[in-house]
Amino acid sequence: MKNRLLLLIVSLLALMLMLSGCLSSQYYNISGYVKDSSGSPIYGVAISFSNGSQSVVTNSNGYWSKSGLNGSVTVTPSKSGWTFNPSNITVSGARSNVNFTGTQNTPPPGTPSNPSPSNGQTGISVNPTLTWTCSGNGITYDVYFGTSSNPPLVESGLAVASYTPKTLSFSKTYYWKIIAKNSGGNTTGSVWSFTTKNVSGNMSINNRWNLTTNGTSTAGQIYSSPAMSSNEVIFIGGQGALYAFDSSEGYYAPSSSPVWSSPVFDTVSNTVFSGNNAGQIIYLSSPFSSYHVLNISSNPIISAPLVYNGNVYIVDNFGNIYKMSESSNNPYKICTVGSYVWSSPVTNGTDMFIGSDNGTFYAVNLSDGMIDWSYPTGEKIYGTAAIDSSGNLYIGATKLWSFTSNGSLRWSKQLDGSQIYGSPVISENGVVYIGTIEGHFYAIDSSNGDILWTRVLSTPIGGVSSSAIIGDNGIVYVASGRVLYALDPGNGNTISSVELGYNVESSPVMNDGYIYVGCDDGYLYQIKVLSSTIASHGWPMFMRDWYHTGMPW
Repeated sequence: MKNRLLLLIVSLLALMLMLSGCLSSQYYNISGYVKDSSGSPIYGVAISFSNGSQSVVTNSNGYWSKSGLNGSVTVTPSKSGWTFNPSNITVSGARSNVNFTGTQNTPPPGTPSNPSPSNGQTGISVNPTLTWTCSGNGITYDVYFGTSSNPPLVESGLAVASYTPKTLSFSKTYYWKIIAKNSGGNTTGSVWSFTTKNVSGNMSINNRWNLTTNGTSTAGQIYSSPAMSSNEVIFIGGQGALYAFDSSEGYYAPSSSPVWSSPVFDTVSNTVFSGNNAGQIIYLSSPFSSYHVLNISSNPIISAPLVYNGNVYIVDNFGNIYKMSESSNNPYKICTVGSYVWSSPVTNGTDMFIGSDNGTFYAVNLSDGMIDWSYPTGEKIYGTAAIDSSGNLYIGATKLWSFTSNGSLRWSKQLDGSQIYGSPVISENGVVYIGTIEGHFYAIDSSNGDILWTRVLSTPIGGVSSSAIIGDNGIVYVASGRVLYALDPGNGNTISSVELGYNVESSPVMNDGYIYVGCDDGYLYQIKVLSSTIASHGWPMFMRDWYHTGMPW
């Protein structure tokens, strides 16, 4: 009996030991690390467990551990501003490699602020650049802009906190807002507004000079476009001389042939150069009391000369290009680009650019006279090119054409199909203004050739035969027929106009509140206008500036 009882006791103890071992085997321990993609530990990550066990937090080494788990448990890391991969791991037994990789989230941008122009500001230029500030990383911007208090989207994905609107009008309120975006989200700014300046007044003829050598006979048509010296002497070609006018008197350098070429003033040597129809160059140095004539070609020189780096480049009407040093006055031919060249050359410092009525636009190397590239437009080119601040080129034929400086076509835009004779002008916010012989005047987006607006300038006789000019306050002046218009750059509406004696085929120059322009009645007109001088950026007039340098700023 005792033996049986002893056996029973031993059996019960063995059973209890077995049960104890089974129960203890249901609990397990796990551990792991939380690090970023570079292997750096992430401190303070909360590790939670789906069975309701108390969560743990990673230490400075990114390490965590948990004991006393049993059954299947899902382990989930979390920390504000972080995303983890994998997002969770399910375990059912002991493990020491329950690891996670964390990526810090980008916070959404701050609210766009500090607008310029400031909210509600008045008297703003029609060529503003809008700027703002915004905190955050990896931000792009959507710009909403217009005349409605709920402005439309005009630009998306801008990488910089600035935007330049294209065509704004005077005396108008504009609204704008910015939405800042990054991978963390979007933040919408307030709607801001500003009002552009008011411009009013009337243009008037202040003076005019008969471009004849005796002051009485009829001078004939004026094709030359006036240039100005650094001491504000105005030069212009007539049918029998190169004329100069200062504040007190006029004088002239007689020519054996009409001077249809436009003069060019070199600010380094204080010398003015102009061609004539006898193939000669006329040049005068300050104080312009004497003149010189140099034979260049047997063909007329209609184009304006180009002066660059101490050299004068002369293109005759048959496309022969001559180069001469100002110090030696010894011209020699460097290139021929095609017959009947009426276009004047411009340059970017490497090439000169010129069109021909054979329809080809040429880039000629200034150093060696080689043709670096040419582009056959298939249209007669009479006008002169313009160059924007990025080096892109614009030239009119019957279409308006734009090229990169290496000759790649950017775009071409068909206008009304009639001939363009003037040079394009370019505002500081990238709007190209150009007119046609049919009297249509266009504002065109320089980036893509889109027409922003068109104005039909109905005049008694003729259309637009010359270049426009942009004033320092943004007003665009252009002659169509015998009428000079001052136009709102935002919509082409007429601010003022003045009628001259006859058609205008000369491109104007502007200084001290006056426009000077030749007219087909033989007079040089001085017109009081609504701007002080030309715009200081872009390509605001024929051959860019008062001196006809033909180079970007």
